[in-house]
Amino acid sequence: MNRSLSPLSFAFLFAGSFLGAGFLSGRELWQFFGVFGKPGIAGFAVSLVLFFSFSAALLLRAENSGEEDPAALFSGEDGGLRRNLFRILEALFLLGIFFVMTAGAAALLDSAFRLPKTLGAGVFALLCALCARKGVEAVAKALSFSVPLLLLAAFLVFVRFLRAGDLFSLDFSAAAEPTGPLANPFLSALLYASFNYFGAAAILLPFAKLHRRRRSLLLGAASGSLMLLLCGLFVLLPLFASAPARRHALPMLALCESLHPLLGSVFAMLLLLGMFGAALTRVFALLKLCERIPRRPKPAALLFPLTIAAAAAGSFGFERLVVLLYPLFGVLGFFAFLCFLIFGAKSGEPRPSRRVLSRKNTAQP
Repeated sequence: MNRSLSPLSFAFLFAGSFLGAGFLSGRELWQFFGVFGKPGIAGFAVSLVLFFSFSAALLLRAENSGEEDPAALFSGEDGGLRRNLFRILEALFLLGIFFVMTAGAAALLDSAFRLPKTLGAGVFALLCALCARKGVEAVAKALSFSVPLLLLAAFLVFVRFLRAGDLFSLDFSAAAEPTGPLANPFLSALLYASFNYFGAAAILLPFAKLHRRRRSLLLGAASGSLMLLLCGLFVLLPLFASAPARRHALPMLALCESLHPLLGSVFAMLLLLGMFGAALTRVFALLKLCERIPRRPKPAALLFPLTIAAAAAGSFGFERLVVLLYPLFGVLGFFAFLCFLIFGAKSGEPRPSRRVLSRKNTAQP
């Protein structure tokens, strides 16, 4: 891409790195926040503030240093072993989220078209891998197309929900007694922001250098955070009025189908589009990660094993993967942020420009 990204394009990219099967379907939002009732809504808002703050700090550090490798920013300049460990962790994150998106797509294709989950997951993963090879510009264009449609879809579903007269039947009482890592809404917010932050770092960093001014970078990130806040409220609020939908693997799809069959079909297609965008960004980041490996395999050699693994993940089940992986990724993501604060200071030192270097060389006798 030979041109600078506009703040709006970066906002769509920022939001697209967050949106996915778990977010748009309502499954992860309910698991992390909805179960707490009203405090969960506050926790969701806090998670977006944290996500913006974490991401802005990382993007500014990358823009200042010219570094695109997340592992280098998290481990510092002298952290050779730490850098390799972070690359392994980064790969596990990206693969894990990609498998969750693939499992969500498989569940959706099975529910809407009776397509076997293993077959649906394999085809979905192969399409994502093929499209990701098109590069940075293709990913940016895909998200600039899909994210506005997804935001519009969430808004229209919310409007249809209001017209159905269910606004006054919202039940904000806590739905369960959360335990473990998600014991309260604000700890849940911290973990949710952390795992999304670490997962999005590899996606957002290649685009940071396409901004000529820091102001446009921060404006795009802030606009993307606002989009996520509105979209999340459009998803969460209707679920407080629909206990049967919350028990579904894809709660928002079940809610749409209960409001109108046609609405359910349209939302299913848009939800599949959102899953594709989220999975596409993860495969793209995986390919960028492979470029940093000295003896890296060719991208084409990764397509077959990636497709087979994704097909296996699709048969494992979307809801089970969300419950199993997301809290764990939240803990590891927070650990990564602490390492960024401790070890990443030197990696953010500005690099001298070529003009400055040439002046120094000319001044030497």
